[in-house]
Amino acid sequence: MARALGIDFGFKRTGLAVTDPLRICVNRLETIPTETFDQFLEDYLKREEVDLIVFGEPLHRDGTATAVSMEVHEKAKKLKIKYPSLKIDFQDEEGTSRKAVRMLIDKGTPKSKRNKTSIDQMSAVLILQEYLKHY
Repeated sequence: MARALGIDFGFKRTGLAVTDPLRICVNRLETIPTETFDQFLEDYLKREEVDLIVFGEPLHRDGTATAVSMEVHEKAKKLKIKYPSLKIDFQDEEGTSRKAVRMLIDKGTPKSKRNKTSIDQMSAVLILQEYLKHY
């Protein structure tokens, strides 16, 4: 079985999470500058077998698209053309940043290490866990 990749896409930074090949565990991968996303993904897909990418879908409270969600869908369209064998899907990401902070606090992460990089990675973990129904 191949890995699944979770993505918390943002205009400045993108948090990434990945499963093990059996999809038992979801782990933080890293946070990258969004401008390097395409190259990072290309390199990663050369090294690892991935058959599912799940983007967090940021929506307004009324369910309408945000500027980021429109960018996410554009990115997904381009990836589907470039990698037609990949399944690309979306997961509502409402509240993931808040939950990520709470999880970092609960596991004892010092305040100095609860930065945007860690929060983006943990948000990607939550997006992928929710999609895979790993509660």
